[in-house]
Amino acid sequence: MNPPVPNPAPGSIERQITENLFQTSPLYINVASGIITVTEDKIRLAVHTHLSHMRQKFAWIAPLGIVVTLGLNRATGTFKDAWLTADTWKAFFLLVGIAAIGWLIREVVCALRAPSIEDFVGTLRASQIPLSFQPAEVGLASILTSSEWTLYFNPPKGMKKITFGTGGLVGEGRNNNEHSWRIVNDKLEIFNANGLVFSRFFYDRALQRWTHTNDPDALSIKGQYILKI
Repeated sequence: MNPPVPNPAPGSIERQITENLFQTSPLYINVASGIITVTEDKIRLAVHTHLSHMRQKFAWIAPLGIVVTLGLNRATGTFKDAWLTADTWKAFFLLVGIAAIGWLIREVVCALRAPSIEDFVGTLRASQIPLSFQPAEVGLASILTSSEWTLYFNPPKGMKKITFGTGGLVGEGRNNNEHSWRIVNDKLEIFNANGLVFSRFFYDRALQRWTHTNDPDALSIKGQYILKI
């Protein structure tokens, strides 16, 4: 027997979702894990990004074919003078083989680092805004998205320009470390491409400065800060 569905507060988003579910579909409850609610455009963006990364898992096939072909040619063939001397051809094939092996190694490393399904779910989770989102946090998000900033990721000299999109993704300056963001509990949390908290900041309105909280769970260099341009 399914457990009773809790009665959400009137006017809440939980109540609207529950009413829509009951009106359109039979409901079977089996939610022993977390629930992620996400808009269609964010799913499209996340899927597009994930598929482009997943292609890295198979990019090693092309260089492997070149390495195998050159290896078989070197093992079974002999070089003769034709337009160029035999020694020149031998040196040329050797250089091409070394380049192909380097390419193969690079693609194998990239394939091993390619994101998994858990990484994809983490990307969706990273853009979530808690239902308890407070007006103060909305104000901080507006401050963040309406300006351009300089992130001092390795103070005092390591810095870059960074912008924050309204969809929860980092705009300019996005990479595997600074990939997406959210405001929660009056703090700015920046997530890496795997959906893990990479850095966390609190905002000083007087100085218009985001200062790293130096929390131990943040993966980034401590002492970071973000200044308005």
